[in-house]
Amino acid sequence: MSEPRWIRVDQSKYDEPGEIGMSEGEANVELGVFLSPFDIPRGVRGYYDDERERFVIDFEYITDEPRKNESFGPSQVTAIIGKKTNRILGFEIDVVALGAKSVSLRVHVANQVHKAIKAARAAAPPDDPWSRGRLNSYVTDRVLQDLQEKVFAGMGK
Repeated sequence: MSEPRWIRVDQSKYDEPGEIGMSEGEANVELGVFLSPFDIPRGVRGYYDDERERFVIDFEYITDEPRKNESFGPSQVTAIIGKKTNRILGFEIDVVALGAKSVSLRVHVANQVHKAIKAARAAAPPDDPWSRGRLNSYVTDRVLQDLQEKVFAGMGK
């Protein structure tokens, strides 16, 4: 299998300040949040790996780091997380186990990945709304939504 091409991400689209609302008792606070360029993917790719029999989604960042596998959300989706930063580095999806057929497969896989991202966000420390992993999960979710057609084109269905 040839190395799949990276789809470039326009990082400027995702470095806008976001808002995180927090409430404590009767006090509500809205804070603007800026992400570090190290936490915004600069590339994404999706491809089917024949050896592993998995559809793989990879995110490329400015820096690399050691990886760990985590199970968030659907059992057919394995999240690849950065050991130091908890950034989402990618996903491996067992498309056979998902049981979807041809055209519906892309939509079904995209929905399962979205569920895994939400579950990863929920697994972040609840007392730390600023955690890198939580903030990064919002960006990776948006990147996948914006580039869904290109990323999932590698499924070949």
